[in-house]
Amino acid sequence: MTSVPDFFRPGGESRCSEAELAGVDRDVIVWSPPGQGTPPMKILGPTSIRGVWRGAESCLIGRRVLCVDDDSYLVINGRREHSIVGRRRDAIESLTIFFSGETRRAFSDRDSFVEHLRPHDDVVTPCLQTLLDARRSGDGDNDWYAAQVQRLYAAIVVADDGLNRKATAFAPASLPTRTELFRRVMTATDYVNSNYTSAVTLDDIASAASLSKYHLARLFRTLHGVSPAAYLRLKRIRAAERMIERSDADLAEIAERSGFGSRWSMFRELRRRRGMSGQRIRETWMRSAASAISPSA
Repeated sequence: MTSVPDFFRPGGESRCSEAELAGVDRDVIVWSPPGQGTPPMKILGPTSIRGVWRGAESCLIGRRVLCVDDDSYLVINGRREHSIVGRRRDAIESLTIFFSGETRRAFSDRDSFVEHLRPHDDVVTPCLQTLLDARRSGDGDNDWYAAQVQRLYAAIVVADDGLNRKATAFAPASLPTRTELFRRVMTATDYVNSNYTSAVTLDDIASAASLSKYHLARLFRTLHGVSPAAYLRLKRIRAAERMIERSDADLAEIAERSGFGSRWSMFRELRRRRGMSGQRIRETWMRSAASAISPSA
């Protein structure tokens, strides 16, 4: 027998509170529609996964601040107090699923998952997207949602195993050393993904990982295949491209919000990656969007 998920819309008719999460051992789905925003909240609940679209929000876990946005999702371990804070300029949409003890026991007996930002993938992301699409449209009955939540949890277990295997990049070091190096490089990666809108130096990234900048640069390239500077640049480019395509914000504002500082720095990187300026990217996207919604002849 599967538990039937509970549904909440923060700020709507019902609200997901810490007390509700603590008192009910069943799967819980929390959806914040676009533009409604997630009120600042502290959460202490079971293992969960959180995805954010159309912007970014900050998740404070211990002393770490992780920025969840369109590029990533975050798995948070159970009984781990954390705070959620949205960014005022972003009309975000978010989806959080809390997993019941029944669901967790059905697919894994592990006590914890790797608690770092994870780039969207072809294992977990399709399951998240399926649930998001269903909440948007109002489709699906309780049995369908229960099955989808269990499918999502099973995918998280598979993805977590794959993420842990990446520590083998640091062989022939011992297993404890590989695990620690992996944790530190992932902490540095989280720092880049969460602070790219600000001025970030190699010293800053290395300090977040408690490594020397030379050691960090070598380990970072070993794990990701690119330098920290190249990774940061690509993150800023992706953020700028999304804002150019999805908003009517001034290009100078987009350059500032994506961490480039000036529109000229942003244009240089966009031309290098896409072969066109920010304005051309926006015009091309608008033509594609108009073509997609226009009736066929």
